[in-house]
Amino acid sequence: MEYEPVIGLEVHAQLLTQSKMFCACSADYAGAPPNTHVCPVCLGLPGALPTINQLAVEYTILTALAFHCSIPEFAKFDRKNYHYPDLMKGYQISQYDLPLSLNGYILIDDAGVSKRIRVRRVHLESRRRAAHGNRQRTRHALGRRSALVLDEAAPDFALSRREQRRHGKRRDAL
Repeated sequence: MEYEPVIGLEVHAQLLTQSKMFCACSADYAGAPPNTHVCPVCLGLPGALPTINQLAVEYTILTALAFHCSIPEFAKFDRKNYHYPDLMKGYQISQYDLPLSLNGYILIDDAGVSKRIRVRRVHLESRRRAAHGNRQRTRHALGRRSALVLDEAAPDFALSRREQRRHGKRRDAL
């Protein structure tokens, strides 16, 4: 029996907004001291209510339209509960069954043949914080990077041929 590797893709892009996904904290984390640019919403404290970043929604819809997606009249956010070392809140706010866009496509060139690749969805989610280790094997949680805006595109295909993998790695392919 012969096996062929199949590689699926999920593409995340951090959107360049001035504030985080669900609060007014600055998204300019570069060079900031650890655990700055945080608030009760970023930290997931009880009673803290998130408010959506309107610019992030607009950017995601523009991305979805570039992928020829349809934009539904209604979308919602979900709480994904799971334990992960750099998940400060114990949950991530994302979109599951009712995302901002559905059923688009991109065109790729595969050895001179144009192929249409279905894009299942483009949706928004908040980023987990970053945890970095050092040579002494200690971990540092960087709260300043938590809850940043992430745009996720989920193509509905698997790469199995060398040429397709090469196209999938290119920044301009997706």
